[in-house]
Amino acid sequence: MSAELYNPSTGKWTLTGSMATPRMQHTATLLPNGEVLVAGGSNAPGQLTATSELYVPATGRWTATGSMTRARASHGATLLKNGEVLAAGGATPNDLSGNTAELYDPSKGTWKATENMSNYHPLVLTTLLDGRALKVDSSGTTGAPGELYDPSKGQWRLTAGMYYSHTGVSAVLLANGDVLVYGNKFSCYSAEFYNPSANTWTHTLGQCGNAISFGPMQLLGTGKVLLVGNTIMYSGHAYPTTHCALYDPSIKTWTVTGNLLNPAHHSATRLLNGQVLAVGGGDAELYTP
Repeated sequence: MSAELYNPSTGKWTLTGSMATPRMQHTATLLPNGEVLVAGGSNAPGQLTATSELYVPATGRWTATGSMTRARASHGATLLKNGEVLAAGGATPNDLSGNTAELYDPSKGTWKATENMSNYHPLVLTTLLDGRALKVDSSGTTGAPGELYDPSKGQWRLTAGMYYSHTGVSAVLLANGDVLVYGNKFSCYSAEFYNPSANTWTHTLGQCGNAISFGPMQLLGTGKVLLVGNTIMYSGHAYPTTHCALYDPSIKTWTVTGNLLNPAHHSATRLLNGQVLAVGGGDAELYTP
């Protein structure tokens, strides 16, 4: 339930208000007003929650807001250009409603259902430059399509089939409007990008070998993308890894970059000064491009 704040100018962490509901496998979305919406997740093995909370930086406190229409965990969430938050998929109590999607309206503090997706595979969501949201399949199904959500119509439609089958997917919007997707396939070889205008998936060049199976990504101020080492799959087992890589969209190629100091399952956040903060396993590290 505890929460902490990191101050880049001092390099120190301080305690802040605690959430009312303990949870993991939830989503956290930064809203336009600076508040943070935390939604769903699991508060005990097999126990999912539909509750949501808002963190208010001005007070350092969490306040309850409307509950989701369904309890869900390990779902996707993204801030739409109209200010609403789209949440979809994930684990649900009966696993039969994992294809559902819903919208959070910050002005009302309420959730409402929207059109269902075509399937209920694990997924990540990314808002495109044109305002639509891209759902990327993370089921490991070869040739599985993504889906596009149009907020103006409240509807989903399938994209072309993806180039690879992925598990443990991460995605990031590139400066040119494409979406870079990275995930596990045969220990690592699995990166591609989606072009919304052409509705095509294309694999990247110079894949990173077998050093990283999956991990979080952040777009840097240079236009390159940092892949933060998280997990390596080997012989059916998952291990934390310190390896990191850089993707250059101008040449569609990956290169290695500095390693993490400690292997752990990290999150990655780009700071306003251009550095990337990696946090995980009781460890916090800074990457300087």
